[in-house]
Amino acid sequence: MPAARKVTELVLLGAGHAHVEALRRLARTPMKNAAITLICREPHSVYAPMLPGLIRGDYDFDAAHVDLRALTRAAGARLLLASAEGLDLVGRTIHLAGRPPLPFDLLSVNIGGVARQPSGSPVQPIGQVLARIAEMEPLLHPDARLAIVGAGLGGTELALALADRLAGQIRIALICADPAPVPDAPDRARAIIRDALVDARVEILSGVRALAYDNTRLALSDGSRLDAVAVLWANGVAAAPFLAEAGLGCDPTGAVQVDASHRSLTHPFVFAAGDCAAVTGQARPKSALWSIRAGVSLAANLRRAITGKSIRPPRVLPTPPTILGLGRDRAIGWYQGHAITAPSVWRWKDRMDRRHMALLAPPLPAIAAVPSWQPAMPRQAIATLADIQARLPVLPPAPVPHGAGITQAVHHAACLIDDPFVFGQIAVAAAFAAAPSPGTRPWTATASLTWPDGRAADITAMLHGLAQALAGEGCALTALTPSPGNALSITLAVSFLREPGQTLAPADLRADDVLILTQPLGSGIVLAADRRGLAKSRWLAATLAALRRTNGKAAAVLRRQGAICWTTLGQRGLAGDLAQFLAPTGLSAQLDPDALPALPGARQLASLGMAEHGAADNLADLPPCDPITASLLADPQTSAGLLAALPPSHADACLAALRAAGQPATIIGHVLPRAPSRPVLQLARDAMEDEPFPTEPEAFAAAASEVGH
Repeated sequence: MPAARKVTELVLLGAGHAHVEALRRLARTPMKNAAITLICREPHSVYAPMLPGLIRGDYDFDAAHVDLRALTRAAGARLLLASAEGLDLVGRTIHLAGRPPLPFDLLSVNIGGVARQPSGSPVQPIGQVLARIAEMEPLLHPDARLAIVGAGLGGTELALALADRLAGQIRIALICADPAPVPDAPDRARAIIRDALVDARVEILSGVRALAYDNTRLALSDGSRLDAVAVLWANGVAAAPFLAEAGLGCDPTGAVQVDASHRSLTHPFVFAAGDCAAVTGQARPKSALWSIRAGVSLAANLRRAITGKSIRPPRVLPTPPTILGLGRDRAIGWYQGHAITAPSVWRWKDRMDRRHMALLAPPLPAIAAVPSWQPAMPRQAIATLADIQARLPVLPPAPVPHGAGITQAVHHAACLIDDPFVFGQIAVAAAFAAAPSPGTRPWTATASLTWPDGRAADITAMLHGLAQALAGEGCALTALTPSPGNALSITLAVSFLREPGQTLAPADLRADDVLILTQPLGSGIVLAADRRGLAKSRWLAATLAALRRTNGKAAAVLRRQGAICWTTLGQRGLAGDLAQFLAPTGLSAQLDPDALPALPGARQLASLGMAEHGAADNLADLPPCDPITASLLADPQTSAGLLAALPPSHADACLAALRAAGQPATIIGHVLPRAPSRPVLQLARDAMEDEPFPTEPEAFAAAASEVGH
C-alpha cells in the first residue's frame, strides 16, 4: 500500500468572531492536508454588534446569526456540537462533556469568557442572551425592576435595547461603578449617551458596585439594596478555568498569554484569540472588531503552521472608530476624541453589519454534506478495535425473565453526517425503532462495523456514542466485529424481550380512540435538504436531537397510561404506517393536518420540494391534501416516534405525562368506524390546493433565499 498522506488535525474550540472569520478565509482555499473540526455549543453564532438590534427587533434571527454548519462545510471542516471540560496538553486531547476525548495536532481557542457575577444571569456567552430574556418574561410587570450590572459599551447598549423592547413592561436600572456610563468615551459622547438613557427611562446608579443578588434584592457597595426581579451581569469576563488548569501560560484573569500572532507563549501548538486571550505587550479592547482582525491573522498563521512555514505577526492596524447604537435608528460614533451622532451614523453601522454578515453566507450551491473521514493512516489492525472495545461503557446481559419471549431485528445504518459520536447514537435509536412488535424492550445487541481507512479518533467516538446509547437503554453490547468497506456504516442486530402480558394488538382498537404521535415529522425532509446545503444549522441540530431520542420513555408512559396499542413509524411514512396499522381492524382514521407536528424547518423545506428517497413511493397512501401536508405524511422516518391509540378518557392525561417525560407528543386525530364509502385515511378538512409540488431546479432557484442562504 502507498504511504498514507499526513493530515494535520486542527481543532477550533469555540465559535467566536475570530474563528468565524478564520473559517471564512479558510473556505476561500480549503486545505487538503488538514482535517479541521469546529467545536461549539450551538449550531449558530451571534454577531455581537447586531445583538442589540436583534433584541430591539431591528433584525430577525437569521440576519444576526452565522450558520456554522454552512460555514464549516464551505471550509471543508466539520461541526461538532459539544462543550469542552478540559485539556490534556501532553496527550493533545480535548475532554468533551459526555463524549470521548478528541485528539488534535494544532488547537485554536476562541471560547469567549465566563461572566464575573456572584449570582443572577450572566450576559456571557452572548449567544444565550435571548434565551435569558425569554426566561425573564414571566417576571415582567410595570412595577418590577430589571438590573443590568456594568455600564461599559456592552452593558449600556444592552440597557438601551431592553428599554426599547420592554418599554412599559418593566423598569430597567443600569449599575455603573464609574461616575458615568461608558467612561472611556469623550465628554460629548458620554453626555449624549446619558441623555439617551434618560429618554429611555433607564435608571442610572453611578459610582456604586453590585455585590450580591439574593433573587429579590441586589446589594450595592454603598450599603443600599435595590429591589430587582432579575439581574443581568455585563461587568466583564474571565477566561474559562480549564485553560489555566491545563498548564497554559495565563494572565491573572485566566486568559491565555499569546504573542502578536496569537500563539501561546508556553505551548506553540496552541493559538488563542478573543476574550480568552491576552496579547503580550498590547492592550486590546474586548470587541468584535478586534476579534475579527485576530481571525485574519489566525487563518494565515494556522495555514502556515500546518504547512510547516514560520509564523508571522499581523501588520499593525490603526484603532477603529467606536459605534454605539442608541436605538430607533440612532447611533453615536467617536474616534480620537471626536464624537458624532446623526442618522447617517446608524445607516453606516447597519450597512457595515449587513455587509459583514453577507460575507459569512456561503454561496449556493453549497458543498454536499458528506462525512469528513479524512485518510490519516493505513487500515487499523484488529487489535486497535479490540482496545477500543475494551474501553467502551457496556453492560452485561440482563437475565431473561421467566416466560418472556425473545424477538430480533436487524438494522443497517449508513453514516450521512459528519459527527461520528452522534451517528453512533442515531444508529442505536433507529435499531430500537425497528422492534418487530410493540411492548418489547431491548436486551442485547451485536454490531458489525464497516470500517474504512480513517481517523482512529472518529471510530472511537462513533463506538462510544453507540455503546453509550445502548447502555442508556439497558441493552448489552455482546459482540463487535469489523468488516471491509468504503464508507462507515453500522449493522445492529438487537434482541428484544417481551414480558408476559405485554401483548398489544391493533385488534383492540375501537372507534373514537385518540391517535397520539410522540415525535415530530419531517426528518427525511431535513436530511435531504442538508445534503443539498439548504438546511439551516439549527434545523439540522433539532432533527439530529430527535433522531437520537429513543422510544423507551415514551413506551413506558404509554403502557402506564393505558394505551391500547402503538406502532413505530418507518420508511412508509405516517400515512403508510397508519394505513397498515388499521388494515386488520376494519377501521379508518381522521387526521387533523393543522395538528401534525413538524421538525423546525420541515414545512419550509417541503415547500421547496425537498423529499427523502422513497417519499414518492409513499404517495399512494395519501388522502387528498396540499403539497406540504402530503410531504409530511409521506416522509420516510428514521428512528421515528410512536403512533399510539388511547381511549378518549385517557388521552389528555397521557399527553401531559408524555410531555412531562420530555417527549414532544401531539394528538393528531382519532379512529373512525369503517364505512364502504369512507377511505382508510381522511383529513379533518379539505387541504387540497391547486399548486403542484415544486420541482428541481426551478424551486431551488426561486426559493433558496427563503431558507436563509
